[in-house]
Amino acid sequence: MGHRYHRRFGDRISYINQWVKYSLCLTNFIFLAVGTVFLVFGVIAFTESGGIPWKSKTVALHWLFNLTVICMVVGVITLFVSLAGFVGSLRENTCLLRFLNCCGPKSYLDWTASRFFSCDKSNISPEACGVPYSCCRQMNDISVNIINTSCGFGVQKFTTAEASRLVWTTGCVDALVSIVENNIVYFAYGFVSVAVFQLIAILLAKTLHTQINDQLRLLHQENNYY
Repeated sequence: MGHRYHRRFGDRISYINQWVKYSLCLTNFIFLAVGTVFLVFGVIAFTESGGIPWKSKTVALHWLFNLTVICMVVGVITLFVSLAGFVGSLRENTCLLRFLNCCGPKSYLDWTASRFFSCDKSNISPEACGVPYSCCRQMNDISVNIINTSCGFGVQKFTTAEASRLVWTTGCVDALVSIVENNIVYFAYGFVSVAVFQLIAILLAKTLHTQINDQLRLLHQENNYY
């Protein structure tokens, strides 16, 4: 882990690394822009295409196979997720991080690489051998309205079993992988469904293209006949 940023605002000390914070903001802003482009492009393309005939018997198929609709859906999802990340990082909100119930990239012990939480004997900080309060299972164990910023102090000295009672010990990388693995069936269904829809759309487009050519050939033959 990198060193935490340490600066003072009057009587307040901030440990928020502004480079990390605004780099994360920038990354989310880029995805925000990409999502907006997808959404705007989808809306424009949908409007230019004349929309979807609501009275058609195949209106459901039009919605499922319409690329402009898919583009808009992808844009909305990307926009929502990136906006949540952008606001969360800008406001220094830990809700999205607590969602994974994790601490550190691989485990809570990764925080020993930070000079503030290092277990080195030369570290005389009260945070030595601890973890940030965002790793705590109960950050407001003192009062509902008060965050106990020292709830993670000294937990690196405990065994994993003991530490797990106070903080999340699973690494965020493993937590994210676990979520994907636990929901792999749903991800697979989603990807397969989109692939099948696209394949059917391609087949329908190819069939329509062939039928149009046959119709033009028939009209040409009729004109030559008369």
